[in-house]
Amino acid sequence: MALVTKWTLDGYIRWLHRLGTQYKRRRDFFLDCLAEEFELLPGAAPDGPGTLLCAYPRGGRGNSRDDSETATTMQPLLSFVPPSSGMFVWVKLHFGDVPDKRDESDGSLLTPERQFWRRLAETGLLVAPGWYFLPETHTLLGATPPTETDRKIGHMRLSYTPADVSAGVFHRLYGLTRDVQMEATRLGMKFFAQTLRDFCRV
Repeated sequence: MALVTKWTLDGYIRWLHRLGTQYKRRRDFFLDCLAEEFELLPGAAPDGPGTLLCAYPRGGRGNSRDDSETATTMQPLLSFVPPSSGMFVWVKLHFGDVPDKRDESDGSLLTPERQFWRRLAETGLLVAPGWYFLPETHTLLGATPPTETDRKIGHMRLSYTPADVSAGVFHRLYGLTRDVQMEATRLGMKFFAQTLRDFCRV
């Protein structure tokens, strides 16, 4: 309430408008970074609003194939609907034949989603894995183990509004000199894409 009192309602509305513009700019840049790393093609229409985009490995098709052949013969690495607002992209990951593993420390089941999330953490990328948003998978009573099909699919919530980063650290480590937030997003997407390609062996 103190914010509205200080800025007045008009000032608060202007701030929200500028914030929305900034998020749209960052979302568009995030999608551009995805397009640099993957071949993005429209997929089958989702159940909700928006256009589903499927991300395929670059150069995996060969120059003689067309987009319709790719969409019908290849499994995408990930798919998503570009958000119309907010600061996150919810992606569906397609792991194909990546097998489950057992955690060496406690013997628990590591689905491909959990294995991939650990790999990302090892590279320094912090993302929210899909199971964080499925509390029923963590309950002791009534939890249903994932089916074989479920284990081949994972979900992650990616942010295109990264936390503040230190310009000095990024400049020293990676030679970034432009907008550090944008460059951190591009670098993060490069790490994400390479880790996903390596993990799915494509």
